[in-house]
Amino acid sequence: MFIRDLNGNEYFLQGVINHEQELNGDERIDIEIEYTDINSEFLIKQDDLKMWIILFEGKEYRIISSKQTGFGDKYRISVTAVLYMLDWLNSHRVYERIDASLTVTEAFNIVFNDTPFTYSTVNPSPSNRFEGIGEGETRLEIFKTFIDRYGYEFKIVGNVVYLYNQIGNDANFEYRYKVNTQDIEKEVDASEMWTYARGYGNYSDDDSDTDVVDKAKLKREYTSPLEKIIGERREAPPIRDGRITHKETMDANLEKLVDESVQISFTADIYDMSQQGYDYQHAVIGDRVF
Repeated sequence: MFIRDLNGNEYFLQGVINHEQELNGDERIDIEIEYTDINSEFLIKQDDLKMWIILFEGKEYRIISSKQTGFGDKYRISVTAVLYMLDWLNSHRVYERIDASLTVTEAFNIVFNDTPFTYSTVNPSPSNRFEGIGEGETRLEIFKTFIDRYGYEFKIVGNVVYLYNQIGNDANFEYRYKVNTQDIEKEVDASEMWTYARGYGNYSDDDSDTDVVDKAKLKREYTSPLEKIIGERREAPPIRDGRITHKETMDANLEKLVDESVQISFTADIYDMSQQGYDYQHAVIGDRVF
């Protein structure tokens, strides 16, 4: 592991590291840096490490916060660093307003043109209509909007973002309690569970005095089979989007709104058993496992 100062000088770095990564979300590392002989090479010159770059597992992370505490007759610095690409996109903005129907290439060119980064579209996706993109939004905010609307999951390798319909693999290995995992927890949140939703589309915003229900040319409904099991209807907030003109698109949005309203999550402590002769590697982000 290395650390790079603001002048481009690199040093060996020793520290205890915690790496956090979310699917289509943030990626950060937290490191405890003690005043060792190796770390003193740069700490003796500068103890405020903010904006320095940490090189870890082939990626660059920018230090955005640090805390210095006494440790014996020396001191320890706790730093938080975020993936450099995400930090860069979050600190550069698009100021003009964009109202247009955009292909995938046109959309992500808005994010990555005139940046140190690029992207590769692994799986295609149809065009989408956008209103009010930009207007001072960060490139990262716009990037996340496009990821959501085009239904992509992304993987970052070096300075390239790869766009997939789904990352990871359908792995054929298992996680078993007290074998390679423990503390398994399942949580179900039905506080905003819906069984029914309505959608209104294909209308113009010019006529602001007319109710959407009246002016929408596209009106669709979706009812979940779970409604019969629960025994009563739970109505979701309606989808009101004049940009949606095809019933297939509206139906897909309604079904997603209802079917994903029950949040089911699993957490567990997972162990890499490869050193004990286990035949498979541990799962990486995006993998589907048993």
